[in-house]
Amino acid sequence: MPSMEPGTPVRCKPQVEAFKHACKLANVEPEHTCFFDDSARNVKGAKAAGIKVVVHVRGAETPADVPPAEGADFTVARFEDTPAALGLL
Repeated sequence: MPSMEPGTPVRCKPQVEAFKHACKLANVEPEHTCFFDDSARNVKGAKAAGIKVVVHVRGAETPADVPPAEGADFTVARFEDTPAALGLL
């Protein structure tokens, strides 16, 4: 497993640079990327990087119970609802 060299900047979500760096490492364009998370606090950084965002809202029983996550492209109550989110992005 590669180790970090001294002086290597640490990038963590929700920092915009973390999302941009992840896309660069994966060799994908942000606009062709979808980020899934269960924390609405990470939405802003991903969106600023040009990434589509799906937020999983814990505790929601049905899609009707899902409060919108500010800035997210889609919110889901259950991970089983993810295919529907992908179809709408």
